[in-house]
Amino acid sequence: MNTTVMFFMKKVLSVMGLLVLSIVIMFGPSEKASAAGYDDYYFSTNDGRWDGTFTVQTYGNKVLLAIDYYGGELWTNPAGLYLNISDVKARLCNASTGNCTGYKALTPYGSAAQVSWTNMKPGTYRLDIVEPYSYTISGYNDIIVFEN
Repeated sequence: MNTTVMFFMKKVLSVMGLLVLSIVIMFGPSEKASAAGYDDYYFSTNDGRWDGTFTVQTYGNKVLLAIDYYGGELWTNPAGLYLNISDVKARLCNASTGNCTGYKALTPYGSAAQVSWTNMKPGTYRLDIVEPYSYTISGYNDIIVFEN
């Protein structure tokens, strides 16, 4: 065969190989994950109530708590008091066993604050949000459970 034809065929085969590899990478097997959202759960600190309830279906999941605190979505009582969002902490308690995680501080993230827990066991959990102030903080939180 002519060397020019051989060179051309090698180029075509390499381009086709890259195309097939790209398709396999784009549409090939992937880890399936889903997320269950528990949106806009009203909470108020210092009221003796749970600040959210949600369910984890399988082992090893991640739970994310987000609170939007810009734009008047988080209130203090009395109104207008200083709020350092990093002082706000949250923990999860298993509804069946009563066991709770340690309190974790919320971290600012854009216009929200968030905290996450990983390697969660299946079960129903309750959320407890606390702050070190002598006043009440209230607003809405979003809880997202990432299922594997």
